[in-house]
Amino acid sequence: MSTEEILISTLGGQIIVGLASGLLSSLIVFLLATFVNDSIVPWFQRRFYRGLSVSGIWRGDRKDGDRNYGFSIEIRQSGYALSGTFNAINTNADGTQTNKLYRVVGTVVNNCVVLNYEPMSSRIYGGGSFVFQIYSAGRELRGGMLYMRTKSGEVQGVDDLILTRRDD
Repeated sequence: MSTEEILISTLGGQIIVGLASGLLSSLIVFLLATFVNDSIVPWFQRRFYRGLSVSGIWRGDRKDGDRNYGFSIEIRQSGYALSGTFNAINTNADGTQTNKLYRVVGTVVNNCVVLNYEPMSSRIYGGGSFVFQIYSAGRELRGGMLYMRTKSGEVQGVDDLILTRRDD
């Protein structure tokens, strides 16, 4: 075997070892970052969060003309971070209902709850945001929402929503 062949085989082995170690270290860093973000940070937030708890099921409705728009939002809280579901139950004048389920994520800061929602199913579209203030010692959320009308595509808003926490 010539010196040149030995050099090429050694160089090829070093490249393979370098690639393998780079991939392995990237995997370790990714797993460590995922563990910290999914376990350590939420634990820390739950342990040291001293704000109001908004976890639970919140319900309310809003009349607009001959339609009733029902709101049911289930919130799970981990420190300042919020997640959950929003169920929109709309009733027409003839009594027919439409029901749409959305995923919500948001935050609670000071006395404000901010939630963004998006459809859980690819069969529906639309989305929007809620902004609430906490009232009545944490039993009521008052505020509004910005949303996209699904039939016309218009962006609209309301500022007269009142949701109450459901007691079980």
